[in-house]
Amino acid sequence: MDLSKKTTTMTLLISLVFFLFIVSGDPLLAQTSGETELHKLKAPVDVDAKGIDNEPRIPGGWKLPEASPQLLREGYSVAKGPIDGTNGLNIVAGCVPKDTPIPIKDGFSGSFWVACNDINFVKDKVDVTDVTTCLDAYPNGVLEGLFIKEVNNRTWESFRISCRKLLKDGTLGAERVKLPFLFNFEKDGQLHYTIIDENKLSFGFLEIQNQLHIKEGLLQVALINQTAAEIWNAGQAGRSVANAQVTKRVPPAKPLLVKTFTWNCPPGTILTGAGIGHIPNKKGKHTRPIFILGECRVLHHSARPQNG
Repeated sequence: MDLSKKTTTMTLLISLVFFLFIVSGDPLLAQTSGETELHKLKAPVDVDAKGIDNEPRIPGGWKLPEASPQLLREGYSVAKGPIDGTNGLNIVAGCVPKDTPIPIKDGFSGSFWVACNDINFVKDKVDVTDVTTCLDAYPNGVLEGLFIKEVNNRTWESFRISCRKLLKDGTLGAERVKLPFLFNFEKDGQLHYTIIDENKLSFGFLEIQNQLHIKEGLLQVALINQTAAEIWNAGQAGRSVANAQVTKRVPPAKPLLVKTFTWNCPPGTILTGAGIGHIPNKKGKHTRPIFILGECRVLHHSARPQNG
């Protein structure tokens, strides 16, 4: 055999073995079937290629807001207003286009944001939807799932969220409400969804990125979640949630060079709504998702019996 062919063959074999070793050793990369199979987050989280450490952090000076005991029902409940000093948009999953007008820089209290390298807000005509909130569905509504119709790789037909009622014991009610589509284009796509268990609450997004991408945009997302008790205890202590869980990643994908990002609400808060930024194609048939905005609200708990 020619020496150059031998060298090429050996290089391919070594690369394949190395790739299989990485995939088999990282629970985040082991795609599972079934909606409720959970995996622990890998810690520490990878360092971003731009040199930004994406490990979940607690913003400086963060203090969990207190509520008047007279306003709390017995058990767990959701704050009716946004976190003090913020506009309610507390996390953004994905990259943010240059010169973006969305108000994430002021009063931004969740995980930090990163800039898109190849997207300009005006030039690329990024559309940002309104934020739909689960508090419009229930007085104590929480974000339960993401529903995506994918046309092809990083091209979506539609996107919306589902909500369920937070019960006093910290679990979810039996009824699911899907909020209106944040966008819904003409070209048919395949439905994919990811939802949390009925005994968990979501407090962040996991983003899976292919580092070999040509254009920036969302590839896969999942919901980071834990029990109400774990989230509330972390908020009281001013720390990140321990042993966070992750739902199924959607849409299905097989990135060649994987990087994971975690976008978490501040300690003691949970996801109650979402919006999305996207770039529609010129014919208006489908769109490319760029980032998901997350609305976080404080999770309250009271052992006091409810009056009346």
